[in-house]
Amino acid sequence: MLTRRNFLAGACCLPHAGPAAAARRKERSFICGTSYSHPCGFTPPGGIPIGCGSFNDQQAWSVESGATPKSDVITLDVHFMNGSRSQHRDVERIAAEWIDGSLAKRIRFRFGRPRAGSQIRIRFDPEGGYWAEVGRNNLGAPKNQPTMVLADTDHRRVLHEFGHILGLRHEHHHPASGIVWNKPVVICELKNKYGWSERMVKNNIFDRFAQDFSCRGSAFDKDSVMIYEIPKHWTKNGFSSRLNTTISPGDRACLTKVYLA
Repeated sequence: MLTRRNFLAGACCLPHAGPAAAARRKERSFICGTSYSHPCGFTPPGGIPIGCGSFNDQQAWSVESGATPKSDVITLDVHFMNGSRSQHRDVERIAAEWIDGSLAKRIRFRFGRPRAGSQIRIRFDPEGGYWAEVGRNNLGAPKNQPTMVLADTDHRRVLHEFGHILGLRHEHHHPASGIVWNKPVVICELKNKYGWSERMVKNNIFDRFAQDFSCRGSAFDKDSVMIYEIPKHWTKNGFSSRLNTTISPGDRACLTKVYLA
């Protein structure tokens, strides 16, 4: 039954909702899932996604947790559970951008490795969205399960998910973000577009992490490839952000602090 309350809830953000087709396109670009033990964003029916954030040292990889524990390099073996050779090559090329430069001295990816010894397992699923486990949380996933799901090999999305693999979380949860949310509008839009509950919006959008998630004191980085797209009408202080398509200097500085300190 369409009660007055339900009607008002649906109408509160109608001017910003846009056509249904645009909403579907935006869903693929906006939602990414990471959590401590399971993805957020795309979840099973009734599942409550857990929010994400900048960085916490507990999820950082160590040499011992990689595939070459007796070396000085953190080696992460990547297994492709399916997909074409073309998709594999795209992922390899894009992921390599993270370890270009000084991080290459400390971290390397080995692609096409057997599943049994892998730290990272990628499944391609056009209907599965995009998500990845964060850092060493990959080690807790069963070997027959993916630790990253990709709907396609879009450059920005692959970069974003490999940021999670290296330990980065969603930047808008940074404790110093300074974002003043227009909460009724955000809740209304995400409820209408994706069916999110208030709790899901709180976990994935509004929550901020403690200072130990700020990547050893790093400032909030609006240019991070790990930030969500945030339209201006979602905030009360004029903040907005776009879907960044490249690794920012702040992203690199954070990982350098953690892995080369």
